[in-house]
Amino acid sequence: MPEQVAKAFEGVPDVREVGNIAEAFQLEMPSQDLRDQVEASVAAFVLNNVPPEKGARREAALRDLLATYAERAETAAEVARDAWVTAEASQEGVVLRQQEQGTDAALEILSQRANDLTEQAAQLTITAYGFSVERSAAARVVALAQRGEEWKPTSLREAEIAVFGLAVVGG
Repeated sequence: MPEQVAKAFEGVPDVREVGNIAEAFQLEMPSQDLRDQVEASVAAFVLNNVPPEKGARREAALRDLLATYAERAETAAEVARDAWVTAEASQEGVVLRQQEQGTDAALEILSQRANDLTEQAAQLTITAYGFSVERSAAARVVALAQRGEEWKPTSLREAEIAVFGLAVVGG
């Protein structure tokens, strides 16, 4: 299961890239507190539904929990990638048709369809990003549970210390 946890953290796309896509298409990003919400939800689930005693049953329950988030994130990422392939092919078709036949009513329809497919791919990418954040949040809680530690909300100051080694002055 350590590989699943590591993969969950590696699989989160760069928020700046996803943010650029959202901005370009005027789409909403997932909530900034999504990770905290999912961590709290998963922690509550672990507390209420996963056997507390160490052993095979606990490990299986944690593995199944993480697998649920992993499957959803991987499927969403695959769907988003496929959508981009389709959108790019459609955009290329529009360019080729315009080069071969010039602008006409059919080209306008094809162009609108290509644009719709591209916007759909952008939305699917943002959705996939949200699922990848959920996956990494679940992985954090599962990793803590495996070590026998209880999840606690992370404060901004704790995050600053973890990232920078010391707290930001005045924060």
